[in-house]
Amino acid sequence: MARRSSEAVSDGDEIVPERQTVSAYEIASVRQTQEELATARCPICRYFLVARLGREGPYFFCRCVRKPAKKAA
Repeated sequence: MARRSSEAVSDGDEIVPERQTVSAYEIASVRQTQEELATARCPICRYFLVARLGREGPYFFCRCVRKPAKKAA
């Protein structure tokens, strides 16, 4: 006969998993790794690439790419 979820568990069937403790340093390390994997970086300056929409269409802005200075006509 199959046991139903509403039935009580007998003392012999209990399985108590061991709890593992995680230090604050490990949590910070995991979060930093997740952030690094989730962000795109410039291969030249390693700055965060920011998606923007310009007149010519979408592009990625980076601080190492400078627009040329406008010259007076």
